[in-house]
Amino acid sequence: MPQLSTIFPPIGRVVSASSTFELSTMQRTQAHQYVLFNCPEVTPFIEEFKGHLRRRSRGRRISNTEIEMSVNKDFINWFPQRINNPDISSTMSDDLKYLSQGPTPHARRFSAFNVNGFKFRTESREHGLKTQNSGVYLTSSTSCVASRADQNIREADLAYYGKLEDIIELNYYGRFKVTLFKCKWVDTTRDRGLRKDPWGFTSVNFSRLIHMGDREEHDPYIEASQAEMVYYVNDEVNKDWKIVIHLKPRDLYDMGEGHNEVCEMEPCPQQDLNQFFSESEHLPLFRDDEDDELLNEDTNDHELHENESMSE
Repeated sequence: MPQLSTIFPPIGRVVSASSTFELSTMQRTQAHQYVLFNCPEVTPFIEEFKGHLRRRSRGRRISNTEIEMSVNKDFINWFPQRINNPDISSTMSDDLKYLSQGPTPHARRFSAFNVNGFKFRTESREHGLKTQNSGVYLTSSTSCVASRADQNIREADLAYYGKLEDIIELNYYGRFKVTLFKCKWVDTTRDRGLRKDPWGFTSVNFSRLIHMGDREEHDPYIEASQAEMVYYVNDEVNKDWKIVIHLKPRDLYDMGEGHNEVCEMEPCPQQDLNQFFSESEHLPLFRDDEDDELLNEDTNDHELHENESMSE
């Protein structure tokens, strides 16, 4: 029996039925690549690969932009070769060896998942429901170019807003499993998809999307552990825009094994009782919806019981 992985310990809880499906080549590449680039244990190998690219340039100065492009394209193939190199293979951990193989061709799919104090649902799962649990937000350190004149790569913390389309679980041959959220992401890299008004409210435009998943270099996935929840309110003035509302995590209580749902506790809204009695002078002191016959029957029964008690 394999040992529990220290790279990806179990996080979160499935709260829906699951189904098994076969990953397409593009799905498997995009999902596995995201896992690699967001695993701290892999970071030293990414830096080693960058050094390999510089040496391979044979003295030609290679820009940081070119290096980033090569990493995104070629690292996924170089990494397993490096890990399984006979010269160093015996020093590599089992976790890294399983990780280098990539996930199995088959994955699991869910429609709801609890993590970070939130219960997320896919857009399709909440179709027809009044509640909205598909809004996803995260802040990520992203490589970007400062300007057209300055092509050097900069690291910047960018806010990403999306809607949850799919929840999948990758299986790395039984060694560990990784749950990913696939989202449709608003283009927050420019003003056409994200803006703030003078009052500090953030609005997003879902007709302006990035990383839609139809190209290999797209990045539609995030780890479930990275997700925070938001919900979107329609802007009645600007029809294509939605106002972002950030939510605080709720308290989740595990009700024991065998239950597919987790009880969510949230504070009741404070009620202002004065609003009900602000016009107390106009409140009727009797109910006009009662049946007079029922009232009379109750009165007669009460008097009858009183007479019987006195006779005794």
